[in-house]
Amino acid sequence: MNSVPARVSLVVSTIGRPEQLERLLSSLEQIQKPSLVELILVDQTADQSSAQYLMQRNLPFQVQITTSARGLSIGRNAGLKLATAEFVAFPDDDCWYQPDTISLAARFLDANPDVSGVSGIQRTVDGRDSMLRWAPTGRWITRNNFYRTAISSTLFLRTADVRTVGGFDPTLGAGSTDGYMSGEESDLVLKLLETGNKLRYEPRLVVLQDEPRDDLPDGYVSKMAGYGRGFGRLFADHHLSKPLFCTLIGRKAVGGLVRTIRQDDLAAADRAFIQGAISAYRERSCPK
Repeated sequence: MNSVPARVSLVVSTIGRPEQLERLLSSLEQIQKPSLVELILVDQTADQSSAQYLMQRNLPFQVQITTSARGLSIGRNAGLKLATAEFVAFPDDDCWYQPDTISLAARFLDANPDVSGVSGIQRTVDGRDSMLRWAPTGRWITRNNFYRTAISSTLFLRTADVRTVGGFDPTLGAGSTDGYMSGEESDLVLKLLETGNKLRYEPRLVVLQDEPRDDLPDGYVSKMAGYGRGFGRLFADHHLSKPLFCTLIGRKAVGGLVRTIRQDDLAAADRAFIQGAISAYRERSCPK
């Protein structure tokens, strides 16, 4: 284990997917300064297969391994408690970094001590947007653009500030027992903004990941319904702009209509997302 103090703690919560870690680990071995990072793996499976896989690797950076109850946000909060570095990031187990991404993020935060975090952009290996329709240029992250400027894997945050706002809401995100299967990172971003913190979006910081819609997994439609519920709850709980919510849902509906005409398999997923979003928004805005 490297004795140099880490600058960035990387918290990875995973459930039985050791093969998914390979690209992430390989990319961390190739970053400009491996000693810059500390990897905290939260393996939520009984057999600890990902933890065992990690221990078999002779990695050039510090590693901590723990476990937790099921749920992505629960796992990230467990890892957050162990973080020793000034900055923290929450990469997905199937994303990976360009060689300079982490060092660029650390240098940005060093140069801007009044900024609580910076978000990069997520791309596929062939340069397409992954997960979001990303904003094309750098800007301050706000309540009106967070959905185009930040997801979990692209955020680099000051550890102390994340702890101050309570980390991730355990009822949001993958594995949520309440069915709100997304929105945990946006909820964290909004909590930081609402407590007076500044966040910056810098697309020169690139995180790589496949685009999940390129190869639709089983259960994708039901997954999108859960994502929609998280989205709708986010807008209701944080009292975000209702016109913005309607605009984004309207865009999704138009896209879904086009896909229906083209007989695209994604059309059903679009409908499920819209239904989930509207349902959750109404539930949270007008509780019984």
